[in-house]
Amino acid sequence: MRRLWFQRPPAGFRAVRGELIRQVQQALQAAAQDPGPLDGFFTPQTAAALQAYQARHDLPPTGAVDAATWSQLIGPEPPSLLMRCLQVTADFDERSFTRIVARAEGLDVAWGILGFTLADGSLPRVLMAFRDRHPEQFDALCWPFAAEILQLLEAPLATQRRWAESLAHGQPAGKVHRAWTALFYLLGRDPLVQAIQLEQVHPSWRRALADAHRFGLQTELGAALCFDIAVCAEGIEHAHDAPQIQRFIEATAATTDQEVRVIIAHVVAGPGGDPRTDLLRRRWQTLATGQGRVHQAHYDLATWGLADMPIDLASLGGKPS
Repeated sequence: MRRLWFQRPPAGFRAVRGELIRQVQQALQAAAQDPGPLDGFFTPQTAAALQAYQARHDLPPTGAVDAATWSQLIGPEPPSLLMRCLQVTADFDERSFTRIVARAEGLDVAWGILGFTLADGSLPRVLMAFRDRHPEQFDALCWPFAAEILQLLEAPLATQRRWAESLAHGQPAGKVHRAWTALFYLLGRDPLVQAIQLEQVHPSWRRALADAHRFGLQTELGAALCFDIAVCAEGIEHAHDAPQIQRFIEATAATTDQEVRVIIAHVVAGPGGDPRTDLLRRRWQTLATGQGRVHQAHYDLATWGLADMPIDLASLGGKPS
């Protein structure tokens, strides 16, 4: 069966977007096809450029990214399951490698693919790793703020919070000053910085694979669900949630991957009643079933390259934690 990785969605559903789509757009541009802005949005113009590329290379002119098109356009390695899962989780939270937003009433910022912050030390950790490994690139990309950033990274949290507050001062809610927005955009576009950001993703991915293995999940959507839980809640809680999930599985005689996914989504989200719990339930049910609504957007995850397709957990490193 011809595997479709990414395609335009049915009417009313959110179009796929993210780093993998930006790679497709870059490759189309290099092949003299105009996909529109290289912004990672799978627009009608991107689909038209794909169709033209496919027609030129004797591929079915579908305007979708299937396995043959990806192989010819990008290379023989298919888009990794991790990157496909990350693309969805990042979109749920309106994150990207490049985006920086003010948070905590202007006393913190969140930047990058997992929303790295000052409060938890993850933003300084990413930037210091870049500075330590690639000092010349750091100085070039961070000019003229390199010295200021280095000083801030080593400052107490209270000083960092005052800096974050200055970035958001006088800006609309969630925004930071344009110069800093541009600087963090350039940092996030750099492949070396992206690689460091992805290093911070790997612990959540390993936890996701371990949780998937624990409950016998063997599909792309199962891995995607466990990954989103790992990012949002540090994984399925072993002492309380895991036994409850097992009881539900036994009580309902759940046998299919989707039945187990729905139970996991229900149990881990909890009883509900507050906006955050309700949001988590919606996003996890969307991953469990392949379709749903998150933040008023309707998702058909098959168009994002995630389906009820079997995976080999062992080859991905999945094992009990």
